[in-house]
Amino acid sequence: MWFKLIDKTQFRTYVRQDARLNTAYWLATKVVHLCETRANMPSLKARIAVYRRKIHMLINLVVQDLLNQEGLTKDLIKQYLEYTMDYCQISLNNISQRIHCAQSGEEMPSEVNQVDREMEFIRNRTEIIPGDDLLEEFDRGIYLIYQTALTAYGSSDLSDTHMTGIKQRLDTAYDIMQPGFVKIQRHCNAYTAHLNLEPTTQLALTNQQIVDLSGMFNAGLSLAKFSRVIFDTANRLQPETISEVALTHWQDRITDAGNAIQDRLIEINLARSNNILKALG
Repeated sequence: MWFKLIDKTQFRTYVRQDARLNTAYWLATKVVHLCETRANMPSLKARIAVYRRKIHMLINLVVQDLLNQEGLTKDLIKQYLEYTMDYCQISLNNISQRIHCAQSGEEMPSEVNQVDREMEFIRNRTEIIPGDDLLEEFDRGIYLIYQTALTAYGSSDLSDTHMTGIKQRLDTAYDIMQPGFVKIQRHCNAYTAHLNLEPTTQLALTNQQIVDLSGMFNAGLSLAKFSRVIFDTANRLQPETISEVALTHWQDRITDAGNAIQDRLIEINLARSNNILKALG
């Protein structure tokens, strides 16, 4: 595992910074999700204001602490920091417009290429980290699902070769999201052992990380299954053969299912980062 080559003190600083950025990213994602799924009420904007302040605080802490990093871990944090700052700025700007767009079904103008930017970030990060890493495998699975969605719904190519390529990427993502308990346990044991924690704290964090990572991959597997269903159904569905009411009901069910999966992804990723930050103190 790549982090075993990193000094333990250095790695501990890196993990704290990474957890802060991960929290900021998923809080920003939560803001977008709330705008898309909750009624426009004063309580919503108050809640978003709280998240905004926490995001700014977390990013500022990472900026201040960046001087304590060097080498590979500094490169990783700088890359993650740049992407997170850009992502959070886009997510937190023009909240009123975002809520309006969500309610009217319009797309936020600033987010046309957001998925492309995220895919590029994941791809570049995977290239920097040497060797296999379970967390990067999770990101690679998400990348393949995003790539499938863009390829499937952004193209008019219905050839067998095109459809086979989409299915293969989904199958790969499906497999990635099932690493198995032993692999998760091995990763968590090695990860926490390299943080130089007091034994009791290390054991508690290891057990919690096993739970959190298992939850992450289960949510990722749900997303892969969901994408499979969408892809298979969309290929078989002939809108002209079903009523408009039936089509609307199907679309509503898909929307509800997708929102539930997004809720799980957000909360389990926030929980994992928060548990790491608590353990590190």
